[in-house]
Amino acid sequence: MSRRSSKKKLSEQVEITRTPSQERVLRKRGYSIGKRIGEGSYAQVFKASFSDPKKNNYHEIKLACKIIDCTQISEKFSKKFLPREVEILGQLTHTNIIRVHSILQKKDFYYIFMEYADQGDLLEFILDHGAVKERQSRKWFMQILQGLKYLHDKDIAHRDLKCENLLLTAMFTIKISDFGFARFVEYERGQPVNSTTYCGSITYAAPEIVKGIPYNPKLADIWSIGVILYIMLNKSWPFDPSSVTGLYQAQMGRKWRVRTKVENILSETVKDFLRILLEPVPELRKTTNQVLLEPWVKHAPRDDTITFSGLGNPSTKTQFDSAPFEKPSTISTSNTSSGVSVGSGTKVSPYLNKTRDMAKSEVAGREVAQAVAPNAENVTLTGPSNKLATSESTVSTATDL
Repeated sequence: MSRRSSKKKLSEQVEITRTPSQERVLRKRGYSIGKRIGEGSYAQVFKASFSDPKKNNYHEIKLACKIIDCTQISEKFSKKFLPREVEILGQLTHTNIIRVHSILQKKDFYYIFMEYADQGDLLEFILDHGAVKERQSRKWFMQILQGLKYLHDKDIAHRDLKCENLLLTAMFTIKISDFGFARFVEYERGQPVNSTTYCGSITYAAPEIVKGIPYNPKLADIWSIGVILYIMLNKSWPFDPSSVTGLYQAQMGRKWRVRTKVENILSETVKDFLRILLEPVPELRKTTNQVLLEPWVKHAPRDDTITFSGLGNPSTKTQFDSAPFEKPSTISTSNTSSGVSVGSGTKVSPYLNKTRDMAKSEVAGREVAQAVAPNAENVTLTGPSNKLATSESTVSTATDL
């Protein structure tokens, strides 16, 4: 989480309280928790630090801590999503995926300690600096794609890919975060078993999820990264999210186009690539391995390529354009005046900001989803919320405090 996020006004959600006993046990293990810097539907995030009490040389590691109060979450989340998230987090080691430092549990509380993302999330960056140049967008997209390929190769689907869940390190390297809706993909007779839990963020959700029909979660992830790439290049949504039924119709009708402001700047190759990613028919949508073979990715300039020294251990070097953005002297703490447009070019200034607050609770999210899929079960669709997650060493299970 970034220092900027801590300045932004958080919702009126009551802050999770920590008892003196909890604080004492955490300090004994070397952890210190500071002020709240973010929140989501099911958790709150705090700035934190760690110093190994077993070592004499004092070295403090800057972290973020995601605290989940199991008494405040639904039974479905506590019994289904949370155990799955903990299991998945313990298996991930990749430069472009946020890594967990440790997961601790004390009674009804989970503490997920993660690496601190100094530069905030991708949506913050876009709102602060505007649309991202195509060359830089390709570098970041390739990092997202390599992280997603790593997940898919391990038969893990993320199911909540969005700009808010893509964190930026001090070196502006993308890290995929927040695995609250992630799941293992199961197979029957060599074919993936479709998901019937309609989760994630409505504005990034594939048409089949919005419609509320069983879906291939890996292919739904591909749609989501297509929306992310469009947002990077345009600073706008590809489809107007103000009407859920209108959103689905626009998705199926391929009714999007790049903004006039960047239409003559973007290459035809990237426009074709967006059409491939935003394929509304899941059977025609490409896999991560197929996407890697597309010209916009495959024929990237040499310095745009993310090189690997081994599986799960890519190079951390990331080059930038000489001026990917004009860095302001002061960071804006409010985005309410940022003007953005939907793909049609219509002015809708608050959309990228409004969706931060849209359907923050599970109940509100369910109401949004049921507008399109009134007969669907297992609905946990939300609008983009400011969640986070993160790194230092991997874990396989939560440790009791």
